[in-house]
Amino acid sequence: MEGDKQGGFTVFWADDGLDTGPILLQKSVDIDPNETVDTLYNRFLYPEGIKGMVRIWYTLVDILCISLRNAKIEEI
Repeated sequence: MEGDKQGGFTVFWADDGLDTGPILLQKSVDIDPNETVDTLYNRFLYPEGIKGMVRIWYTLVDILCISLRNAKIEEI
């Protein structure tokens, strides 16, 4: 992994910029000295990415439900 000590990913709400917008989730992991892209993907990126997307989905649904609950019926 070219000597990198840590890796990770960021999920963000994209805006008009390049890789900019509000951060929804960040995860990091220590990279083993013999790590490959394949082992990092299978050990960390894939499983944590799935968990992260589920977490974000439920958070966004909660926000939507709260917004709808607080909206006036006429506005819906």
